[in-house]
Amino acid sequence: MNTPRTGEEDGGHRQEEEPRSHTWRRLRPLFAVVLALVSLYSLSRIADLQETLTLLRGAHRPALGLAVLLLVLSLAAKSLRWRSLMPAAHDLDRTEAYRIFHISMLLNNVLPLRLGDSVRIMSPAIRRNVTAGQAVVVLVAERLVDVTVLAGLALVAAPWIGRLLPKPDLGAPGALSGRGLVVTLGVLLAVLLVVTAVRVLPARYRPSRLLYATVVRMRTVWRDVVLVARIDRRKAALTLGWTAFAWTGTVWLHLLLLEAVGLSGSLSLAIAVTLSTNLSMAIPTTPAHIGIFHAAAAAPLLAAGTSADYAVAYAVLVHAVNTVPSVVIGLVCLLVTGNVLRWRRADAVTDGSA
Repeated sequence: MNTPRTGEEDGGHRQEEEPRSHTWRRLRPLFAVVLALVSLYSLSRIADLQETLTLLRGAHRPALGLAVLLLVLSLAAKSLRWRSLMPAAHDLDRTEAYRIFHISMLLNNVLPLRLGDSVRIMSPAIRRNVTAGQAVVVLVAERLVDVTVLAGLALVAAPWIGRLLPKPDLGAPGALSGRGLVVTLGVLLAVLLVVTAVRVLPARYRPSRLLYATVVRMRTVWRDVVLVARIDRRKAALTLGWTAFAWTGTVWLHLLLLEAVGLSGSLSLAIAVTLSTNLSMAIPTTPAHIGIFHAAAAAPLLAAGTSADYAVAYAVLVHAVNTVPSVVIGLVCLLVTGNVLRWRRADAVTDGSA
């Protein structure tokens, strides 16, 4: 018969956990860097640099322009979704929300571990209206919405993707090395996700109960999000609408970029790339997810039997389209709103006054 642990035993158990938790926090950035370097090295080995550059120079300009426009519109939709989730959304100007969101994106593209997210917690416009805890809950809500959408998309599209993707030609040059990259990336990402999940779950959950514990934890977090963000029907409708717009734009962006590099773009392949690239960004890693994002973008194409040169050219192009416009917009917003990074404690809402 299991006997309940006393408070002293729980305290001792938590103290034993702390050193391991600190060790993982120190090792995670190193693991991310190693994963990024392995990804870049693998891509450089399977593709011809000159041929890749030739494909990039010959990319279809109108398709690129439309893809950039879709990215800008998708980011605007996500900034409005973030604002709509705020407990006091009416107190945060839409233009200010747009600026803060894009400065956060700018810093995420130049700093590791998604440190730019702190701007959406500590900036003066946010701290005047909500507490730091409420701002964090809104970020968690965003992540939960996106993870839920991606999980649903993966479940719905999985049979479709498997049926429509062409069978890979294992005899083609570079095919075996491409398969190796796909397998290596999948294994490393799976290890990173599982280890992170284990670290955030209470230690009392045994591995056999990991799925159950995850479901319980997600349900608890969702309940807290609904309470803290004060989500009503109007907020839920706005959130779903902006989310649908943003993710539809993302899928079509990938479809346009497939056409831009000369690949016969299919919706199934665009969805597969959308899922793989966003899975690679699920864990905070390198600035702009360099290396990991590239491998995740190339992996579905390699698995579908696409030439390594085309797959790598596409990966470089889609990363540039996702990064460069975001950085440019963020720089403009930073110049227009110079005080967005300064946190004035006197103006901040305290946890007790929310």
